[in-house]
Amino acid sequence: MLNIVKKEEPSKKRELATRLLAVVAALGATAIIMAFLGLNPFEVYAKMIEGATGTAYRFQETINKTIPLVILSLGIAVAFKMKFWNIGAEGQFYMGAFGAAWVAFSFPEAPAPLLIPMMLLAGFLCGGLWAMIPALLKAKWHTSETLVTLMMNYIATQLAAYFIIVWEVPKGSGKIGIIN
Repeated sequence: MLNIVKKEEPSKKRELATRLLAVVAALGATAIIMAFLGLNPFEVYAKMIEGATGTAYRFQETINKTIPLVILSLGIAVAFKMKFWNIGAEGQFYMGAFGAAWVAFSFPEAPAPLLIPMMLLAGFLCGGLWAMIPALLKAKWHTSETLVTLMMNYIATQLAAYFIIVWEVPKGSGKIGIIN
């Protein structure tokens, strides 16, 4: 007879060991591929670290690129915890940035203590509304949230690219634009 038993949660030590082993295995597998290609894995890894942290500017740029990724990861962790496979964080980020930029461009004379909270609110609203589209589609027509959020990333990046062009064209140039 078959007996189904709930698996015990792993200890913190075992979780840490598993994660470290996964990182070491990934680095090892990559090192083997590099060795087959005739590269010295230690030199390649050293150059990667130097490229990311070799100078104050490189380190600053690495941190600048890391912060949005960490924030997006924390937001997506909430969705994953609820068993909602939202892989549309990039699109939601772009639409949030669009909302914040729109407020900044619409109210250029506003004082910073007022403008920054308005930008934050607009960013949250635009990103949240963008995330609500796949949620509504799933609720109404049972669509795949994974597929819809992925496709909406492409729509958001193209919309952002469009508005960057529209907002950067100087007035009086005979082209459409809203910024001097």
